[in-house]
Formats: sequence, structure tokens, C-alpha cells
Amino acid sequence: MHPGELREAADNPREIRPERFEALKFALEADPSMMDARPVIVDAHRGDVVCGNMRLRAALALGWSSVAVYTKEFESDAQRREWMIRDNNGYGDWVPDELATLVEQQASEGADLKLLGFTEQELGDLRAIAGHDEPPPPDAEVDDMTTVWGIVIDCEDADQQGELLEELAARGLNVRALMV
Repeated sequence: MHPGELREAADNPREIRPERFEALKFALEADPSMMDARPVIVDAHRGDVVCGNMRLRAALALGWSSVAVYTKEFESDAQRREWMIRDNNGYGDWVPDELATLVEQQASEGADLKLLGFTEQELGDLRAIAGHDEPPPPDAEVDDMTTVWGIVIDCEDADQQGELLEELAARGLNVRALMV
């Protein structure tokens, strides 16, 4: 379907930060076939997107003329909401050492690491776990603090971590993300 014919669900409980949206667009533009493999799911009765609202936004921003769509007749509003929530729920967790190894393999083969959807900081952390000491990017802020007082907060996933970082930074706190 043409993405302009689709509309986002009004009750979509997700949002996307600008840098994550740019990463999504970059990845979809580099390999549009991923959209075919994971189509936008549309409610046959309502006509709105139940799963894939962010992918729809990215397709519209990229000016795509078509996107893969799967139309589903939901038995109830409860089932529709269930699909929406389940599609966005990250059931699994990364195993940092194994993920770092995969990222390092990608890097060693000359792959574009930006396609993986991680921030520069996350990629640097992963490459450090893999034993690759990479200097921070030239535009990165580097703290020269000698003593750090802090706390560790376990987050459910990268999205929650990002939201918490933004909230704490908005309060004027010096925050850094860790992935261990």
C-alpha cells in the first residue's frame, strides 16, 4: 500500500526519539527488504496501524511509494491492543559479550555499524567489551572528572534507559549510559 493511505493508531503507546528515528530511517533506506520481512500490521475494521507505526513514519519521511502491509481482522479491541503491546515488547535481553562479539565481527568485515541501530556511545561500549579500544568520536563530550559519585539503575531495555537518561539530563544531572 501507499504509506499515505495508512494512519497511525491514536492509542499507540510508543514514541521515538529523534536520533532513534534517524537510525530507523537509515537502516530502512539501506535495506528496504526488511520492511517486507516485517510488514506494517493494519486493523481490517478500523484501518489504522496496529504494529509498525514508527516504520510507517519512517517510510513517509523517506518518501516511499509503497510499504508491505498485513491486514488482520481482530476478534476484539482487547486482541488488537494485545497485538500492539506484544509487538512493541522486548522479550529478550542482549547478552553483552556475545553481542559485542557480533558487533566486532561486523566491524572487522567493514560493515556499516550505524545500520545496527545503536548510538555511537552504545557501539563504543560494545567494542570496548570486545577488547577493541576505540577513541571517542571527535564530537563526543569527554569528561575529565577524577571522582564520580553515582548510582546504577537497572532498566528493562534500551528504550527505558534512553527515557531515563533524558529525564535525568533535563534535571541538569551529568548522566552516562552503561551496558554491562
